[in-house]
Amino acid sequence: MYTYYTFIHLSTVLPLLFTINIEFSRARCNNAEYEINGECCPMCDPGKRVKTHCDEETSTTCYSCPAMTYTNVPNGFTECLPCSVCDPNNGLREKQACTSTSDTLCGPLTHYYCVDQLFNCKKAIKHSTCSPGQYINQTEYEVEERCCPMCAPGTHVLWHCTQDKITTCVPCLESTFISELNGLMNCFPCTICDASRGLRVNKGCSQSSDTVCEPLERFYCIVKKKSSCTSALQHSKCRPGQYIKQAGTSSTDTVCADCTGDTYSNGSFSSCLPHTKCEAMRLTEKNPGTHSSDTECGKPYNSLTIIAPSVIVTLTIITCVSVFSVTCFCKRKRKRSVGGKIKS
Repeated sequence: MYTYYTFIHLSTVLPLLFTINIEFSRARCNNAEYEINGECCPMCDPGKRVKTHCDEETSTTCYSCPAMTYTNVPNGFTECLPCSVCDPNNGLREKQACTSTSDTLCGPLTHYYCVDQLFNCKKAIKHSTCSPGQYINQTEYEVEERCCPMCAPGTHVLWHCTQDKITTCVPCLESTFISELNGLMNCFPCTICDASRGLRVNKGCSQSSDTVCEPLERFYCIVKKKSSCTSALQHSKCRPGQYIKQAGTSSTDTVCADCTGDTYSNGSFSSCLPHTKCEAMRLTEKNPGTHSSDTECGKPYNSLTIIAPSVIVTLTIITCVSVFSVTCFCKRKRKRSVGGKIKS
């Protein structure tokens, strides 16, 4: 029994004495040294490792870490540490490449989130997909590996949350807004409806919603973002010879069409008009109508103008008849004179 207890006693004490001896040796070295073989050797800088330890005559010999290895603290390592690999099969991507003084920094792939993280993400899985009839309810944001409550629309983050306090939010300043739950430090500037871009205000900006712009009168929107117009153009004007087939709206341009047949338009009509008939108005026609202009009528007809053609025609007929009659009469008279002489 005595021997047994003596054995237990010694087996318990010897490791303790050894540990005390190691700690005593370490205590003799300062923070920039490491203990090896009873010597306090200078540590190698980050990015390097020990090639040969120091002795009584020489200092530590350090070599730079080879590619894909690193050391990130002063050390007495004889080998550098291997760089981590961000494996896509584990849902990871490389956020920051490995250097001789720092390990690779991995992060989750797009649409993935980290499930195993201490100082570096080791594994991530894909986000769940909401079923039909569900919506994404995200009320937190990540900062410095903490999940903080988001600020409400119309407010922004003044201070991020800590282990003891929730996020501190404050209202947006004048002429700024945020329309959604957020983890932003600043609100967005309100949009200005620029008249030079054909815009005017439809709804003013508030702390929780941006300005809504619309086209000016006789303009139509060509670029729209959500419910607000960001750029507009003036409605096209129809040319003379065309009519407005479809009037422009705030979202569509004017549609023009050409006049056809005996019609015209100066470009502002909603339909082509028939040319004026000067004769029906007892007017003379000065210039004929075209597709871009109406007929131009002259002075009205007078009684002399109306009678003159008839008189001229009548006189012409009478003159012709008279000449014909005189001619026939003369011929008959000659024949009679010739006949009398022959009898004699």
